[in-house]
Amino acid sequence: MTQKALIETDLEGNQRISTICADPAKNYHASIAALFVSVPNSAKVGFIKDGSTWKAEAEPSLAFDSGVAKSTQTARKPLFMINITAADRTKYRAAVKDGSNDLVNDLELTWDAGGTVWLLNHAANTEYKNVLTDLKAASILSDASIAKLTTAFSLDKTPPNI
Repeated sequence: MTQKALIETDLEGNQRISTICADPAKNYHASIAALFVSVPNSAKVGFIKDGSTWKAEAEPSLAFDSGVAKSTQTARKPLFMINITAADRTKYRAAVKDGSNDLVNDLELTWDAGGTVWLLNHAANTEYKNVLTDLKAASILSDASIAKLTTAFSLDKTPPNI
């Protein structure tokens, strides 16, 4: 027994199976049921037409050579604050209250807007490249906090394709 499928064209121009139904006439209005076409029983939702056959879409290749992704190295304020020492949290809050450190002000603006901060010191990180080094230079972060952040956010590894 063959099955019927509703085919749609995706944004890349591929014909893709969006719905499969054994008997569209029973489940859909006649004008919609007429749009269904026969497909092999092996076809599934999401399959793409390749000539006269239906094939599963190839899985995207994700290279995780170093086992870390950029998204795991970004932090919202609560995660950042949890991973620094209590003494450094006190110094950071004092810097926020003082308002004289531009880097702290920028971090607060980013975090207040719901953003994240990429903590890796890498040339591709144009916005906050030296954030931890600069906070240490301003006597806000200690080596212990930097070590905790490095471990928590895998900052000793560079994500692939960067």
